Amino acid sequence: AADVIRRPTLPEAELPRLKANIARQVAVARSSPQAIAGEAYARLLWGDHPYGRSLPTDADIESYSIGDVREFVARNFGAARAHVYVGGRFDRAAVEASVRAAFGDWARGAPPTVNPPTGTRTAQVQLIDRAEAAQSTIMLGGPTIGPTAPDYLPLVVTNTLLGGGLISRLDQNLREDKGWTYGVSTRISPYYRAAAWTMSADVNTPDTAPALRETYREIAKLQAEPPSVAELRRIQNYRAGTFVIGASSRGGLLGQLAFLNLHGLPDEWLTDYVQNVYAVTPEQVSAATREHVDPSRMTLVVVGDLKQIGRDVSALPQVKSAARK
Repeated sequence: AADVIRRPTLPEAELPRLKANIARQVAVARSSPQAIAGEAYARLLWGDHPYGRSLPTDADIESYSIGDVREFVARNFGAARAHVYVGGRFDRAAVEASVRAAFGDWARGAPPTVNPPTGTRTAQVQLIDRAEAAQSTIMLGGPTIGPTAPDYLPLVVTNTLLGGGLISRLDQNLREDKGWTYGVSTRISPYYRAAAWTMSADVNTPDTAPALRETYREIAKLQAEPPSVAELRRIQNYRAGTFVIGASSRGGLLGQLAFLNLHGLPDEWLTDYVQNVYAVTPEQVSAATREHVDPSRMTLVVVGDLKQIGRDVSALPQVKSAARK
């Protein structure tokens, strides 16, 4: 592993094949409504920042030379920016000696580029036509707080209650009660020094505007009314249980350690996670929704048959007041 990481051969003869593979993968991705929506959503959310460019253009791919690849590796791979994680049952002293022997004289390398995005916190909407589509793809969200914020865990619990699982309000409403979608989800995506909250769903074409209306209604309800203690406890049990199960495997535990390193969090963030999840109150859930899940500052992208959905979606108050893109 050390030889591959420190001294990659990067043969130029492989570049045409890899570029062709990437171009084909991008073309396939751009044929799906989810990728179309995701690309537009990222661009609106993050602008010209690298986070806003989720897929390369054909011209980008074609322009890459072996010199670009080698220069990128030289600039970004080095000891100062590397972390080695080992999980399992092993002789600690022997493993550490092996790692130091393999990596000990690795050049420090260049420092990382630190360029966190600002993100767009004003309402904006883009409707993308996909004629005769049986479903509409919806993405709604905006920049939010990251793991270093004091109220991040209340937001995590809030997200799970609102749309982060099969027991969430949005899934129960749009999927179980109304049958408009196979599933709806909300997620918090923590990047380096930035984060985004996003709701996404594929809904039946005739139900596009009603699904958005119900989404806005569920958000407004949670902003105004704290959940019951019983509902919150179900969410806390789910959140704590998935955390413990995820961290019980070697890969899951190492992933948590990498998460701590990326965001500069103390070990206590991990060891106290479960008790801090159970410490979240119903009032904190409503406060987190009001502060961090605000449709008046969100980006909305809908990919669907605009002939069928365009007028009704555009008539929604939250859409009428947003900037059109």
